[in-house]
Amino acid sequence: MLRRLETATRAGWQRPARLVAALGLRPGAAVADIGAGSGYLTRRVARAVGPAGRVYAVDADPRMLLALRTRLRRAGLANVTPVLGDGDDPRLPAGSCDLVLLVNAYHHVVGGPRYLRRLAALLRRGGRLVNVDFHRRATPVGPPVGRRIAREAFLRDARQAGFRLLREERFLPYQYLLVLAPAAAHPGAPSRVRVGPVQARGGGRGRTTAGARRSRISAAGRRPVRPTRRPSG
Repeated sequence: MLRRLETATRAGWQRPARLVAALGLRPGAAVADIGAGSGYLTRRVARAVGPAGRVYAVDADPRMLLALRTRLRRAGLANVTPVLGDGDDPRLPAGSCDLVLLVNAYHHVVGGPRYLRRLAALLRRGGRLVNVDFHRRATPVGPPVGRRIAREAFLRDARQAGFRLLREERFLPYQYLLVLAPAAAHPGAPSRVRVGPVQARGGGRGRTTAGARRSRISAAGRRPVRPTRRPSG
């Protein structure tokens, strides 16, 4: 899984430099990267917001967060906070982000519009949501077509959650890139926060059902564990 996320061929279709440039990030901005995985885009976003910025790298697989932390140390990036999220809760404080980024992740979330309302609650005034995901058609890379969320279906969910479309970028060969903003203020639902460092626990206390494991945002869909430290930025 890590090899697939970090493969050299991904740059050809994900176009990460152009994708990050399209986000229009300012130095000092706070970004939530939902479904961050091993940090393929997290690291690039962290450089874009600079040392004064903060990136919350949210994933439900503790192994991914461990791999991410290793890559962050190698890259010398200290402005990323790993966050152990769930498929129905990003576990971040309300009003903590200027931008929420979903890349290849929305088809993993639970609850569709309900989850998007949670994301709306994370945004500060003027904040944006960006969703990048695969078109619902056969492409050389990407999840099975049956698991994909079509652009129109996502926009229906987004409108139901109170978002409006600001603009759309069309430079990605297999994916849509949508930039949205809340149409009005959303009170949202309170979120609990779980952040790194990731520490595994023994025994059965943290066990979940197989169905719950599959429903969580994650590159691999494994059981999360409960980290111990609150966000630092």
